[in-house]
Parts: sequence; C-alpha cells; structure tokens
Amino acid sequence: MALSSLTLNAQFSWVFQRLPAGFKNAQQGPQSKAFNWTPTVPGAVNQAYIATITLAAAGTTTIDLQSFTNLIFEAPTLDKVNCLFVVVKATTAGQTGGRLTIEPGAVNPLVWFWGAGQLSLNSAGCLAHKDDTPTTVDATHRTLKLTNQGTQSIDIFIAIAGLDV
Repeated sequence: MALSSLTLNAQFSWVFQRLPAGFKNAQQGPQSKAFNWTPTVPGAVNQAYIATITLAAAGTTTIDLQSFTNLIFEAPTLDKVNCLFVVVKATTAGQTGGRLTIEPGAVNPLVWFWGAGQLSLNSAGCLAHKDDTPTTVDATHRTLKLTNQGTQSIDIFIAIAGLDV
C-alpha cells in the first residue's frame, strides 16, 4: 500500500475580553482545544482519496471510492472509510456565493456518519471528521455526490482515508 503516514489535526483557540469603564480589563484565555489523530499506517488506514475540485455554480461531481486513481497513480479500492477532511473556498477571492453539499451518490450511495441527508459548507468552510469504527464501502455503497448549491464557483479540497483490504 502506498500511504505511509497520515495526520489529522484540528484546533479551536479563543480569548474573551471585556473592557469595563473604570475597572481593570477582564480577560479569559487564551485557551484552546485540539484534536490530533495519527493512525498506524498500514493498520487503521492504508489508502486515501485526495483531490482538489472546482465546481461552477450549480455544478456537481460524484466520487467513487472503489474506482479512482490516487496521487501516485495507483487504482486502490477502498473497502472501509474512517476519515474525511474538506476545505471549501471561493474560486475568486472575496466571493461568498458558493455552497457545497455532500451527500450519498445517486447510484451505489455511501451512507456515512451524516446519514442519508446531506452536509453543507459555505465558501470558506471546513470539516474534519474521524470515526473509531470505519464505515464499510462495497459495490453497492461507494459513491458520494458533491454539488455547488451556490451562485459562484468554489474550490474544494477533499481527503478521504480508509482501508483497501
């Protein structure tokens, strides 16, 4: 298997500050909460679908997790998935009219952690998800549909990690 390492990091940091008149400034923070996952490779994961996709307004594409070429020109067949990372940004800086939806595909739909509905991310949105129990991918459960529901084009970075057994 080609994938030799994988790390998923997410962090949320904050500072609250209040400036009451006539009193000392009140501050809470800085504080943060981080999530870091570095699975055993091979083991928890051994392959990944990684792509940058541009979708025009109302554009759509389907990802087939059992029929794709990875970044080193192999043709893996993912049998389980357990990690999703998505970043959405406007194709043209400053535009905010794009909106990505991710849902099970129309044919051979993969129903993942969000169920049969859809996830939605606006321009400048991101999502990081990791499952302890991988979701099975097979001949009848393998596609995801990405649609730009917005009025302006978007660039999508998407990474899906899992097992080719």
